[in-house]
Amino acid sequence: MRKSRMISIIAASMLTATVVFTGCGGGGGSSSLVASSSSSSNSSITPQITPKTVKVSDWWINGATVVCGGNTAVAKATIGHYEFDIENCPANMVSTGGYSDTNRDGAISNGDLKAPKMEAPANYNNINAFTTFIAKGVAPAQLANALGLPADTNFDVAVPEASDQIQRI
Repeated sequence: MRKSRMISIIAASMLTATVVFTGCGGGGGSSSLVASSSSSSNSSITPQITPKTVKVSDWWINGATVVCGGNTAVAKATIGHYEFDIENCPANMVSTGGYSDTNRDGAISNGDLKAPKMEAPANYNNINAFTTFIAKGVAPAQLANALGLPADTNFDVAVPEASDQIQRI
């Protein structure tokens, strides 16, 4: 004797459909599956974009404008962190303005120095004085050699979190 299988659509709309499968296996019970979509049937599904977050540091930089190929980053609550609403930068990132948090109080304060203009290659996650040289065409190994550091030194770092070697420079 062949078991019958039945699929019932209990409720459906453009946003949600509930489907119940009955008689689909051993115990004769039923199970349900709910599928939801926030887009209408006329639009295509757009891929989720992970925003590109960059850290700007010559110590932490507060109040800077960070640009990546015409897109301006939004400062996040964490000092020195900026976020683009794009996943990848099409060109070098540039940080202008702002202040170096030299007294490390997390705010723009009297005594904080005006931050220099800095750049970084588009594929980097950090903008600092070292990445500015690299964005201008200096090879990382050449920069490391000039600073007396190992040739494989990673300059794509946030200076306050960097190795002691980089922080001393």
